[in-house]
Amino acid sequence: MTLFTTLHGILLALTAFGLCVHRLLRVPPHLRHIPAVPIGPLLLSYISGEVEEQRGKRLILPFAERNGTDVVLVYCLGSWMVQALESKVSII
Repeated sequence: MTLFTTLHGILLALTAFGLCVHRLLRVPPHLRHIPAVPIGPLLLSYISGEVEEQRGKRLILPFAERNGTDVVLVYCLGSWMVQALESKVSII
């Protein structure tokens, strides 16, 4: 095997991995009109073991208030969940 063939195989594998990650994390076309909570902080929250209530107060409610909406998309470990919030409850 030459260096070019090895490098070509590595690039092909990285491209395939990137496409898989993109398909896993992208918002479905029929939900793209709903504001989505940023996925990076959500994933860090899941990894750190933060409980749902804390995640909602720290990430989801402030995002909904900044966007002026009561409906947001939240990535939930493999799928997207539409979360409806009551604005009166979010003001604590």
